[in-house]
Amino acid sequence: MNQKDVIESILDNQSIVNHPSHYTSHPSGMECIELTRYLPFDMGNCIKYLWRSGLKGGQRKRREDVSKALFYLNDFMNHWQGIKSNSKFMMNMARFLRSMASPSIDKRAEDLIIIRMVHAMYLDMESDTINISQEFRNVRRDLTALVNKIKLMEDDTNASPASTQIYSSHNV
Repeated sequence: MNQKDVIESILDNQSIVNHPSHYTSHPSGMECIELTRYLPFDMGNCIKYLWRSGLKGGQRKRREDVSKALFYLNDFMNHWQGIKSNSKFMMNMARFLRSMASPSIDKRAEDLIIIRMVHAMYLDMESDTINISQEFRNVRRDLTALVNKIKLMEDDTNASPASTQIYSSHNV
């Protein structure tokens, strides 16, 4: 086998590389990259870490993923220069928001934060009716609170199984 064949064989056989479940099993029915590929690096990483939170590495990695999301949100806010609108990005944002509007979808705290961020970006691109900086400050506040709540859950050795499920109406 030549080098190209070896690389293709590895990539073909590893779902962890090609569409891993922690990025494709979201209740929106979308793969994370469909939304994030059009975003600035920091915002894309923020959404990526929220998207996979608790799904990659289970609950023990949840706080780490949410903390990373907070780091990237802070960095994004410190360097905000707006997002260039393009039709594919607008379509995927609208598709995500429509799919997550369904009351039949269980939404984690992370999902609610992603919804707020995507909605704010959508409104910011469509009109001047939103103070995007203020909305991201509110998201940062809520994301910081989520990191602290998850830490408390980790510290609570008597946590009930229902409080640690990934998709449940009883989540943080």
